[in-house]
Amino acid sequence: MDQEILKADPAFRKRLLVIIGIVVILGILLIGIVTPRFLIPEGDSTDPAQALNQLKWLLAIIYLPLLGFCVYLVSMAIRSWRQEVFPPLGTRVIKDTPIFRGQKARHKALGIIILAIVLLSCIFYSAYLVDQLMASLWG
Repeated sequence: MDQEILKADPAFRKRLLVIIGIVVILGILLIGIVTPRFLIPEGDSTDPAQALNQLKWLLAIIYLPLLGFCVYLVSMAIRSWRQEVFPPLGTRVIKDTPIFRGQKARHKALGIIILAIVLLSCIFYSAYLVDQLMASLWG
């Protein structure tokens, strides 16, 4: 039997690429504006407490999109688990994607949930490490 294929949505692909491009450009600008404040000792961040506060805000800005992505992954996995179809019904894709049904779809959903858990663990652990580093440097 031939594998079912979910056809790509070219308009969705273009819109997603534009959004990703804007986010990358904003991220580069943000890093270019904020990072020199940490690297130049004569800059605004000569006070360690102020530098710590700036670093925490920068990490929050970096982590928020990742947390949102984790929420999206889990919601997609839950829909896929309930429908026993992967990708879930109504999902738009950027390239032709094979459709899995039944137990294979549930395995895909479980894999996505594990991926989200690993990503969340990395986010929280790196935040913990930065906090410990700052505590050891500045007491």
